[in-house]
Amino acid sequence: MNYIGNLLKLYSGTGWLLLLYFFSLVLLWGLEKEKDKKTVFLFTAVPILLIVLNPLVGLILNAAHILPERMVRLYWLLPVGICIAYAFVLIVRYVAGKHKQIPVLFVPFLLIVALLLLGSPVQSRETFTKSENLYKLPQEVLDLTDAVNADALALSGGDEERTERLTVFPPSLCAYPRLYDPSLPLLYGRYPQTDAGVDVFDNFNREEINLSRIMETSTNAGVDYLILDATRTYGQDRAELLGEPLATIGDYCLYRLN
Repeated sequence: MNYIGNLLKLYSGTGWLLLLYFFSLVLLWGLEKEKDKKTVFLFTAVPILLIVLNPLVGLILNAAHILPERMVRLYWLLPVGICIAYAFVLIVRYVAGKHKQIPVLFVPFLLIVALLLLGSPVQSRETFTKSENLYKLPQEVLDLTDAVNADALALSGGDEERTERLTVFPPSLCAYPRLYDPSLPLLYGRYPQTDAGVDVFDNFNREEINLSRIMETSTNAGVDYLILDATRTYGQDRAELLGEPLATIGDYCLYRLN
């Protein structure tokens, strides 16, 4: 059930979108007279809801180690936007038919204002940052990737074909390195694909990180370089387990494992 709850939280955000959606379904049921349109909007959503809200499905997906961040896309199959828009049209049509003294554009204006107030901006002063480089990626990613490549090349004696550099980036950066260097091997990218990747990724997302477990799993998986966020809390002393970092870039420390 926890998996299903995580899916719902990931999709619903503040909850206003789903509230508008269910409110729209009620309006469609009450105001729409054509049976075909009711069928399209109401009953197409039922099979999807039976899947995404089914605890048995959650148990299967959790056992298969499929991240909620990936399966939340099931909710995209719900006709949420179209349903809300059509419900607004029904409201406008109903008001225009019953209250002719009210200006036609008054109700749409109120509905648009409601959407703006209930929603949140995609970009704001808090979420927007000026690009630091031509790649439009965090500068730490470029610097850390360059440091990994330089150290691996030095260890190989300058032979680029023999540079072993399987790397683990923390979840806050893992989506970006291959956008800068597509040849850089990673234990996981945006989402982990292997058991070792899932284990390390999940450990990084805990409140207190089990560094010994990350090191053991990474070493067994053949990881050569480990990057840690120095601002996070670790259950073990980093210096005692890993020694001094090869490089410290911003809040991130680069360590060699193999």
